[in-house]
Amino acid sequence: MKAFVAFTLIFTCNGLNLFSSDVACPDQCICLSSTHILCHGTKLTQIPEDMPSGVNHLSFTRNQIQEIRGDTLSRYKCLNKLYLDGNPITSIRPFAFKDLPRLEEISVQNTPLERLPNFAFAGLNNVTNVFLSHNRIKRIEGYVFTGSSNIQNILLTRNPVYRIESSAFSGLSEVRMLFLPSGIRVLDSGAFKGLSAVDHLKLEHLDLTNLRPQTFTGLRSVKLLTIQVSK
Repeated sequence: MKAFVAFTLIFTCNGLNLFSSDVACPDQCICLSSTHILCHGTKLTQIPEDMPSGVNHLSFTRNQIQEIRGDTLSRYKCLNKLYLDGNPITSIRPFAFKDLPRLEEISVQNTPLERLPNFAFAGLNNVTNVFLSHNRIKRIEGYVFTGSSNIQNILLTRNPVYRIESSAFSGLSEVRMLFLPSGIRVLDSGAFKGLSAVDHLKLEHLDLTNLRPQTFTGLRSVKLLTIQVSK
């Protein structure tokens, strides 16, 4: 049964069913094809449920989404690129993207998002790129990315991050370079635990008064560590 399910998913996601009845395009969106859909500035408050289930590229920017939940995306098993930039997103629920087995790239940028909660990007087996710049993220909680071991690039620049909790990056064994925003005030012990492949860690303009014991535990491959403290 497992082999049959896998075959069916590949068959559908390769676009071999493009002319089935499941090809309606939402009125507010532009469907370049049944697999590539653009919904820009349409004031939608949630991702439509009437899109082709085989869509693999969804750009849903400058709308009115405030929360990302797993149940709003789980129907779209073929998604490999998802762009949610420019929405008033304030909350990402735990495991919000885990039911998207083919997802490779996520972008949530230019939003009022203030924190990355536990397990927000957990369980992403194939995701390699996560773009989170130009938000208002102040806090990165523990185990945000657990179970997402294929992530290679995380962009967190241009965020007012003040605290990184213990095990915030746990499970990110493929990330090699990590460039964090300036102004961090608190690094919990074990903040970088799990980043076993990082060879370049750059921390600029820190507002730290001290470094806690075992702050850098788990950074087994670091060759270059750059720390610049604000004066």
